[in-house]
Amino acid sequence: MNLDRPDRCDEHAGTAAMVAPLLFMSGMCALTYQTVWLREFRLIFGASTAATAAVLAIFMGGIGIGSVVLGRRADFHPRPLAFYGQLELLIASSAALTPMILRLVRGAYLHSGGSLVLGTGGATAVRLLAASLVLAIPALAMGGTLPAAARAVVTRSDAGRRWAAFIYGSNTLGAVAGALLSTFVLLERFGNTGTLWLACSVNALAAMIALIVSGRISSEAPAAGVKGAVPSAESVSAANNLARNDERRVIIPLVVLAAAAVSGFAFFLMEIVWYRMLAPLLGGSVFTFGLILAAALLGIGVGGLVYTFLSPSREPPLKYLGLTFALEGVCLGVPLALGDRLALLALSMRPVALEGFHMTVLGWAAVSAIVVLPPALVAGYQFPLLLAALGCGRDQLGKHVGLAYAWNTAGAIAGSLAGGFGLMPLLSAPGAWRLVVVLLALTSVCIILVSNRRVKVVSSAQGGIGSKEPHGNATDGGDLTQDRNAGADQVRGEWIQGIWGRYRAILIDRWVHLVAFAFAGAACITAVARGPTAVWRHSGIGVGRADAASRVSDNRLREHISFWRRTLLWERDGVESSVAVSAESALSFLVNGKNDGNARMDAGTAVMSGLLGAALHPNPVRAFVIGLGTGSTAGWLGAVESIERVDVAELEPAIVRVAEDCAAVNCNMPANPKIRLLVGDARELLAVSRDRYDIVMSEPSNPYRAGIASLFTREFYQAVRQKLTSGGLFLQWIQTYEIQPTDVENVCGTLASVFPVVEVWYTRAGDLFFACALEPIKFDADRLRHRIAQEPFRSALAAVWRVTDLEGFLAHYISSNEFAREIASSPNRILNTDDRTVMEFNCGRHVGRLVFLDAREWLARAARRGLDRPTIVNGTVDWSRLADARATMFAVEGQPPSSDGEQDPALVRRTNAKAQFVRNNLEAAMAEWSAQTNAPTDLLELLLVAESLADAGNELALIYAERLRQWQPIEADVVLARLRWRQRRFEDAVAGLERVFRAYRSNPWPFPPLMYRALVLAESVSKESSNPELARRLHAALKEPFAVHLWDQVRLACRFNVALDSISPSLLKESIESFEPHVPWRRFFLEKRLLCYEFLGDPRVARARRDLELFDKVRLAEHGKGATEVPRERPDSPIGTMDQSQRP
Repeated sequence: MNLDRPDRCDEHAGTAAMVAPLLFMSGMCALTYQTVWLREFRLIFGASTAATAAVLAIFMGGIGIGSVVLGRRADFHPRPLAFYGQLELLIASSAALTPMILRLVRGAYLHSGGSLVLGTGGATAVRLLAASLVLAIPALAMGGTLPAAARAVVTRSDAGRRWAAFIYGSNTLGAVAGALLSTFVLLERFGNTGTLWLACSVNALAAMIALIVSGRISSEAPAAGVKGAVPSAESVSAANNLARNDERRVIIPLVVLAAAAVSGFAFFLMEIVWYRMLAPLLGGSVFTFGLILAAALLGIGVGGLVYTFLSPSREPPLKYLGLTFALEGVCLGVPLALGDRLALLALSMRPVALEGFHMTVLGWAAVSAIVVLPPALVAGYQFPLLLAALGCGRDQLGKHVGLAYAWNTAGAIAGSLAGGFGLMPLLSAPGAWRLVVVLLALTSVCIILVSNRRVKVVSSAQGGIGSKEPHGNATDGGDLTQDRNAGADQVRGEWIQGIWGRYRAILIDRWVHLVAFAFAGAACITAVARGPTAVWRHSGIGVGRADAASRVSDNRLREHISFWRRTLLWERDGVESSVAVSAESALSFLVNGKNDGNARMDAGTAVMSGLLGAALHPNPVRAFVIGLGTGSTAGWLGAVESIERVDVAELEPAIVRVAEDCAAVNCNMPANPKIRLLVGDARELLAVSRDRYDIVMSEPSNPYRAGIASLFTREFYQAVRQKLTSGGLFLQWIQTYEIQPTDVENVCGTLASVFPVVEVWYTRAGDLFFACALEPIKFDADRLRHRIAQEPFRSALAAVWRVTDLEGFLAHYISSNEFAREIASSPNRILNTDDRTVMEFNCGRHVGRLVFLDAREWLARAARRGLDRPTIVNGTVDWSRLADARATMFAVEGQPPSSDGEQDPALVRRTNAKAQFVRNNLEAAMAEWSAQTNAPTDLLELLLVAESLADAGNELALIYAERLRQWQPIEADVVLARLRWRQRRFEDAVAGLERVFRAYRSNPWPFPPLMYRALVLAESVSKESSNPELARRLHAALKEPFAVHLWDQVRLACRFNVALDSISPSLLKESIESFEPHVPWRRFFLEKRLLCYEFLGDPRVARARRDLELFDKVRLAEHGKGATEVPRERPDSPIGTMDQSQRP
């Protein structure tokens, strides 16, 4: 490959240096425009893929059309740089008007009824029309800027069109700056409109500079010289260019343009794949999306600049174009083949990320650079090659740039649409990744084959060079002889040059072909690698959920990998997100790598949030629920007798399967005819709905996630207010983990700016709910007592909050409207608006960090002001029980309640007893409880006394167990089994546990910590009884999963340990097989597995032996380095469960 450095004497190098900063500025502004416009259109059309695709199609399509139409015009413009300046001025002025046009479009779209009225097809058509009205002029003008600027800097002697690559790279690097500045600085500080107008100002400045500079730059190349003069290097180069253009006539231009389309298709499809695949590793916040985009643009920009200095200007570029496609395929395939190794690299960077947000960003950048930067750099080098393959120098440059850009853009549109609507759900994200790798490899092969045909034609033409006749002057003999000798030398030299040129071309072609085919083959090999598994896609690395499982040793890391692969039940790439369900403590559904809900452990919020609104509203008829999730909120609301319809807005259709799997906890929601599922963006669906609702319940994902922040803005709350009936309630969920207290207060202040009434409820650990209304919420004690005594309130309160009376219900009320008003009136309060979504950025900075709002502190603040109780009418409430009930509230959620500041000694004892019960110290809990005289008043206290007495072997436990049986028979049987175990009545204990485990297969509502202890109890009974028959009975009882896979890994581990006591190799093998092939990476398990397989002659014995040897080898090496090893687990303990559970 002959790589020419740019001619240092090229007069247009100075021109390019002057124009490049202008292209940098315009690229920065264009990317900023695009970011702002997409955010604004999401507020109108919603954040669905269909809506975003419509906007992108118009934007990219406008650029493509503009590049064709205006590119041809640039070829004939006498001052192309002035033409560029005029286009930039048009872009700036038209972009400045878009906020006003967007307001008009918003009103018209909402009036049309959106997707609810128009349907998917009609809504898409209206979105295309609306986007055209806003974007047509600036997008068309943007399409013409690169052809005009290229025409201004490329000379006739610039065979490879290097200076076009230079300004192309500069323009793209400007886009990098725009992506980073808008994401990390501008949008957060200035909002959408301020950022847009700032970009317009910079854009106008670039336009004015271009217009001024254009008068000082010659638009024509230097003259070739006068007749008779020695030909200049430039004229010779220009002549060579004409020859090369003649050669290019052999090339079918459609091949080059098709390659441009494939390049655009592959890269834009990969952008969607990168966003989907990197979200689990980087967190999926606005920052990570901006960083991925910046990495892609950086690679393209640098690739364009590399071409400027390393371009194959003396060789036909088509074969090198084929080589770049193969190389891009390899660069894409290597991260795919690395698979979970990249996930573990991201995991290893988490400790560094905790040192500050800047270190977090560096970690994100490193991962993004590994995955995105190499293929992007090749793609950036590739586009100038496309231009060089279409022509040389300035000849029809504007036309060629326009055509290449248009075909590339058409491919990009096709790639984004195919990825969003077809390929991603059909093939999955890794499958689409593999498709792109193979597509690039095949494209490379096709281009090389076409190039090979063309080279043969060109080589034949070059072979005639030596046949040229010499020109001599025959004036006399001596001169003639001299001339003949000179002529012979010239012929001989030209003949040698022709031979060398022919073989040189052949050698280079063969070398390029071999390398290209090798790269194409390597790319295909990477495409069949295993690729990312659940460790990458669903373990929550990006949101800090996997840290604790990885930092101790390599063996512990391998256990982490095995755990996530083992617990994954199913995964699916939907239109909007990747969705998976894992069986851990219970069914958990994960969206883009983050745990967004647990079927049982999140019931305090998922079940009670909707029922809270239904209990407070005097007669709810219609409800609107944002987010389907496990289906619990909608299902329990649908079970309320007065409710006639529950509309559920869900963006991702794949979530429906999650709700189907969770039928045991959602009142079989999928079969409830009252439930109407609306697939689409909740903001748009609610805004265009013609209905009004008694209850609107919003429990989306965390506000830092893309598209979610718009559900926490003042404008959205205003839209909700318009949809509420008289006396209607709006309930807004907010996390209290990984969020600054000031951000929660900002949400409170934003709500208070719209709703006259804002009260706060505690639903579970990590969650708060704001209950908002247009008029004071009436707490009629008599009505509420009657209400919560009816179904489904009675069952839900007992099962989830473990309360049975009004006092227990009101304990979850933690601050009044007056307290919310005080918070809202703070001078430091910042409202979250559509234009400036501060929550999105603030929360994005604290993902995975130990930053939280303590609900107990919020409650204490309100209590000090006397604003922690509702105003009661019609009836009485026993406020003396409120402190007890609140201690129960925190204990139910696994938070030891504190007795600090309490004056009542008896209350202190009861609170301390609950704290010890949470810590699983039953003896200390009973000691604290016995030091006071009150009887148990709620279900937690009843369980505390019953289980603690049973653990002491006290028959009085039976009295409390029978009281408990009225509410939860399974819990009563657990207490009875514990009592019989302590009394050494193992037969009775096993009989009780058999009843417990059978019933638990269909009833998910017993207290989860109690059921965990029941599994540990089964191991103790099996071991201490020394009765293999009892062990076999317990083994059989543990065979089937419990409801919604509650404690699934603990159950399997318990079954394994019980099988050891059964003295039955076949039962032990059956237990081991339930873990295969991703077995627990613990030595005790690996050792027993090997012994079992050896005894039974199982064919998997070789693998079992290798696994145990590898475990010991790693442990020995780490001890040799002084590494800390996980203590060897007790043989009678469950294998790796509780330490793997995710945080909220």
